[in-house]
Amino acid sequence: MKVPDCPRLRDSVIKSYDLESFFGKEDWLPKDLWEIAALAQHYGIPTRLLDWTANIKTALYFAIVDSIKPLSVEERLERNKRFFLNRGKMEEEYCEIWALDTKVVVAKEGKLPLQLIRPPYHGNPNLAAQEGVFTLWPISKPRLPMKKDEKLDTTWLNQTPLDVLLVKKLEELKTEERPYLFRIAFPQSAAVELYNNLEREGHTAAKLFPGYGGVAKSIIEADRFGGRKSQ
Repeated sequence: MKVPDCPRLRDSVIKSYDLESFFGKEDWLPKDLWEIAALAQHYGIPTRLLDWTANIKTALYFAIVDSIKPLSVEERLERNKRFFLNRGKMEEEYCEIWALDTKVVVAKEGKLPLQLIRPPYHGNPNLAAQEGVFTLWPISKPRLPMKKDEKLDTTWLNQTPLDVLLVKKLEELKTEERPYLFRIAFPQSAAVELYNNLEREGHTAAKLFPGYGGVAKSIIEADRFGGRKSQ
């Protein structure tokens, strides 16, 4: 398998350790690990990167693709229970997309910690087809413990949601008030119609996951959505 070139990791194969990561205090993720972290993130390994796409059709596909799926017996019973407990009324379930105004990020470059990352698409056909982009809010990582009885300082870990981080930082910068994150919500009942529109334009799993797996996935999804009527 093709692995992005990363001198730090390549050197550690020979040295068996990485002095910079072991003893040094640095911003995490460091830039030399961005490409390999993007590859890991894209295939399901958690990192500090957040997945985005530059294509609204791709965003719509991922927002609706899991909204219609076969229900297990347990799920059906639970849904019926909720229906009768609410006297026949159930709240509409929604799909949603989050959109980021990148102009805010670019305009505050050097002041706003948020970084936009577009890794090389070569060698990662899925990422290329999905027009993947990542954002990173780096944190300062302390050095690793050097003694047996020394514990790792975990106070540096930060899992604050991006919208909260942005609000706080932009308030500190006393920037003008303007939307920078947009939540686009629509009822799940519209998912079938949206999928049909995407399918007509060829924007299905077959395009977003190049290869036999993507073709098989698109056939299964077409059958699943095709068996439902728009509400």
